[in-house]
Amino acid sequence: MLSNAGANKKELQLVLDNYSQEKDSLKLKAAVFLIKNMKEFISSKTNTSSFYKDFSFQVGKLSDSLFTLSASERKHEFRNSHYDRIKSIWNSLKNAYGFNAHKVKKQLDINVVTSEMLIENIELSFNVWEMPWAKKLSFEEFCEYILPYRGFGEPAVKWRKEYYKKNIWVKDSMMGSKDRIRACNFINNDLKKWFFFNKFFMDKYPGGQNPKMLLESKVGKCVDQVNLSIYSMRSIGLPVTMDYTPLWANSNNGHTWNALLLENGTSLNFQGASPSNIGVGKEQRFYYNLSKVYRKTFSENMESLSNKISNYENIPITLRGKHFIDVTGDYKNVFKSKTIRLPIKNENSISDKYAYLCTFNNSKWVAVAWSEIKNGYATFKNMGVGVTYLLAYYKKGNYTPINAPFILTDKDELQHLTPVDSFQDIRLERKFPLREKMKRMLWPLKNGIFQGANKSDFSDAQNIYEIDEKEVIKPFYVIKEIDREKAYRYVRFIPKIKTEIAELSFFSFNKILNKHEILHGNVISSVKNSETLIAKMFDDRMDNYFSYTEKENTWYGLDLKEPRIISQVGYCPRNDTNNIEPDNLYELFYWNEGWKSLGQQKAKFYYLDYKNVPKNALLWLRNLTKGKEERIFTYEKGQQVWW
Repeated sequence: MLSNAGANKKELQLVLDNYSQEKDSLKLKAAVFLIKNMKEFISSKTNTSSFYKDFSFQVGKLSDSLFTLSASERKHEFRNSHYDRIKSIWNSLKNAYGFNAHKVKKQLDINVVTSEMLIENIELSFNVWEMPWAKKLSFEEFCEYILPYRGFGEPAVKWRKEYYKKNIWVKDSMMGSKDRIRACNFINNDLKKWFFFNKFFMDKYPGGQNPKMLLESKVGKCVDQVNLSIYSMRSIGLPVTMDYTPLWANSNNGHTWNALLLENGTSLNFQGASPSNIGVGKEQRFYYNLSKVYRKTFSENMESLSNKISNYENIPITLRGKHFIDVTGDYKNVFKSKTIRLPIKNENSISDKYAYLCTFNNSKWVAVAWSEIKNGYATFKNMGVGVTYLLAYYKKGNYTPINAPFILTDKDELQHLTPVDSFQDIRLERKFPLREKMKRMLWPLKNGIFQGANKSDFSDAQNIYEIDEKEVIKPFYVIKEIDREKAYRYVRFIPKIKTEIAELSFFSFNKILNKHEILHGNVISSVKNSETLIAKMFDDRMDNYFSYTEKENTWYGLDLKEPRIISQVGYCPRNDTNNIEPDNLYELFYWNEGWKSLGQQKAKFYYLDYKNVPKNALLWLRNLTKGKEERIFTYEKGQQVWW
């Protein structure tokens, strides 16, 4: 058990010696549980780095300053500036400390965890096992859901005492109740008041923040929200852990969230430190489809793939590790899953013992589940339906397809995507699905009004164009002709409701050059002290935006410095830039024992037309000019159907 501890063996032995004389043998068993299972847990040394300490401190000061603002001002800050301000702190510290200061070394817990930390952790864990809602936990449940000294992916540091002091108020608020859900809601309602998600931490921060830094910075990514909830809830004896999906089934990347163990042995999923209520019937509903759900564990899963294959290079990275279990079957109230049995072709001609089900992630297939091959078949339990899968082998970073991709339909049928000798002409408008969140960014433009004036207070304003209520707003740039001869020095746009705008433009016709020219000027607005942010709407770029939730007397415009005749206006809602863009180069592929090209096209319009595309084919459109997000799709009844 201590053979991998190296120079830290003495520290761990001190823990075992400390409890070997205890009358309560459970504490010794708890110490053995922690030491036995810690050997694969890794910490990044961000907690000892001056760079990260300063970063956490400065981000914390920024976060604290936001709480002096009104709720609407704070929301405005988070939507428009917070990412850039955190990025500025990061870059400033990189310049001060040196270019590589943010890079950290990793270390195994078993080589660095101290006896002092483990003993304190064990003592405080046993203390909270006496909480009314924790008393019925078995020793095994206690070890898995309360005892661990760490969350997942963060540096291991002492945290229990500080978090206990911060959250023990819940005991009085519960007034003797044993209801775990109620206690979790008390804590989660507190967390969501002061901790916020920020995408910067997904883009730059290695691993998770340590527990103390979370309290200081007050912002982080999904795994930080989950770990913060784990520390807060476990600190007072609430059995909470992390569940995750390695990859969304119809989007890119994966996701993590929390699960609360209930007294009947089932669990309740929720997103910690976020605006959601926890309760039976209130389980978190996900934006995207799920293929599998796994649960992080502190104990080693002896049936894990990593305990069956000795060479990690022959295990897909999404399935590596010994500390997770499949809990997809526990999510019956959230999404439908089915066990499927798939034939393996030419089983005797290959040496592979395992097959993998993969989903598409941006530009490649990635495994989400595995099965041992038995009697010519691979059986995959509890696979999410409404998902496109590829059955494959894996070795040293490479997937070898076994069969054609297939859709596991909502009717529990396998729809194989094999091209047929029949063809169709198709029109494509996007390379990635338009998500519900983005759809909600389109309608705020409706009923918006463009105005011109020659007085700076717009007391002589005249309407020059109104976006009709019935107009279909699409996620790309639109230009409208204006039939007016009057010239205006001041121009503006007045949204009817909230602002979600990527671009606003005013044009004047140049008779000499015989073309419309975009007009530039000084940014003016009813929203004060936000000129730099508002300028994003006038920068000829569709990949940034200005967001503002206030709708009373709000407007944005330009001082053109001299009167100009407006011949056109242009506008583009906040969008994900995944629509077809003119002058970008694209290439369409279809699957036929691998990806086959249907040719490249340089877009002339906001769509692409392809002819003679095989029917029943899985398709993939790539933007060769820019961008990252891409999804596979089929083409049915004149529409792209995304998978």
